[in-house]
Amino acid sequence: LKAQALDPHVDRPVAPAAAESAMGRHGGINILHQKSWHVWRLDNRLTVERDELRHAAEQREATSAQELTAFRAKVEQLRRRGQGKEDAEAPPAALSAPAPT
Repeated sequence: LKAQALDPHVDRPVAPAAAESAMGRHGGINILHQKSWHVWRLDNRLTVERDELRHAAEQREATSAQELTAFRAKVEQLRRRGQGKEDAEAPPAALSAPAPT
């Protein structure tokens, strides 16, 4: 007769195939898909993707606003220089106050 494996939690011999098929592939019950916090659930993956897209859009808007502010400051500086005024007279309005949106 073949030697049967002993289950460490039970004092009776258990057939290897029966032990694997009863508990699933890795020796446990597969219930993670039922948990609301499970990272591979479709709703959680969609939430993460939505949040990442929203963050990227906010970053693009912030970068665009900074570039616009720097552009306006440079234009103001060039206008003052073109009128013969010195750069030290007054700070550009674009740098002292944020542009209204």
